[in-house]
Amino acid sequence: MDVAPGAQNNAPQASSSSLDNVSDDTRVWLWYMSVGGNADPPKSLLHIPHKRMELYSLKPRKWLLYLASVILGIDGTLRFLNGDEDFTEGEMDEDVGPGDRYVFCFDGEARFLDYLLRGTRHDRSSSTSTRSRVVPNELKEYYGGCPFSLVPAELCDVSHLIPFTKGDDYLHRLLATRGEPDDAMSIDDYQNQIVMYKGLHGAFDIKRIAFLKTPNKFLKTNDVPGGENALPNIYRVTLHSFMEDEGVRDTLHHNAHSSLTRGSGSRNLHARGDTVGEYLPRDILLDLTYASTVFFNFGTPEANEMLKKNAERDYYPGGIVKRGEDREGKAEKEQRKRKYEGENQGRSERVVRRSRSGNNDGDHADGNGRQFDFWDGFYAMQLMIHGIRPEDIEAEEERRRRETEELNAQRIARWRKTVDESPI
Repeated sequence: MDVAPGAQNNAPQASSSSLDNVSDDTRVWLWYMSVGGNADPPKSLLHIPHKRMELYSLKPRKWLLYLASVILGIDGTLRFLNGDEDFTEGEMDEDVGPGDRYVFCFDGEARFLDYLLRGTRHDRSSSTSTRSRVVPNELKEYYGGCPFSLVPAELCDVSHLIPFTKGDDYLHRLLATRGEPDDAMSIDDYQNQIVMYKGLHGAFDIKRIAFLKTPNKFLKTNDVPGGENALPNIYRVTLHSFMEDEGVRDTLHHNAHSSLTRGSGSRNLHARGDTVGEYLPRDILLDLTYASTVFFNFGTPEANEMLKKNAERDYYPGGIVKRGEDREGKAEKEQRKRKYEGENQGRSERVVRRSRSGNNDGDHADGNGRQFDFWDGFYAMQLMIHGIRPEDIEAEEERRRRETEELNAQRIARWRKTVDESPI
């Protein structure tokens, strides 16, 4: 390499907003940079306390490369931030040190991770699954309990990797952007679900744990702490906790792992058996949820802002529905409300005019050429049933108008008094 590890602490080509935060030499930093035709200066992506790095991989440089490729949705290489050559395979196996700064280099168009991947927000135009949201007993019976804590099945939940509220359309778009189109897969598919103890489910939802599947494109199973003696290519899913306190991590079964075979959640070793592929979580969904959780815990402020801006454009073309909203959204609701209020006001006025003129012909047009519709007649009928005269409606509307004007005048007077009494 042209650059020694101790020589990469300054990065003049990196974005200034990133460099303002590089004074903490206990962190390991990861930037990203396009080296194609439209090359840009490096931008920050992750900053991870050095002591925490050893918790997640025995090959931390390969772990960083894995994370960057999933977050950016494109293959690339790793080098020192000020270096001009990519690491060799042997250098990728080396350790990281406090204050190390690396850059992920790629050539092409990045497809960034959805910042709201594990959130309940969804696209307004996305359809939900046609299946009901139920806990599938087949999965509980298959695992026999939590594969990571061995807690009995009755104390377990079945969690969606991509939340149920996201819907089928979102899942299809997500898979397509990652090169795995599958329009037949449902949000309720078993390959989008994983069984775990209820306490772990809560930690998963608040992004304090995630599941690393190995082997993957960058890491072997024996590259993960606790798997040193495992066969490199044996299928394994490892639970990682991202809590800072060691005691809390232990409570959340940090580094527990499972092959997700039949009976792998049971304490009865004789109950364990074969693997059913349709019950295994889909690899790409495990990758995405893992990288999303790492980013949530260690993403730089600069990268957070960037991913937030990209999310609506790339993943929510119909607009984002926030928690507690329905798919119509505030703007659509307000527009519909104004429309109904306008129609009711028009009907009220037409009823008053017809009462005064003595014309009750429902098909007759008003002075503006507006045809009286069926609902005009229905509205008038409701007034008659309840003994309400059109004159009463007009008087009530006038009273409300005056009341509103008085309230506005009082607010203005209070505001002026506050301004007058405030010290200069």
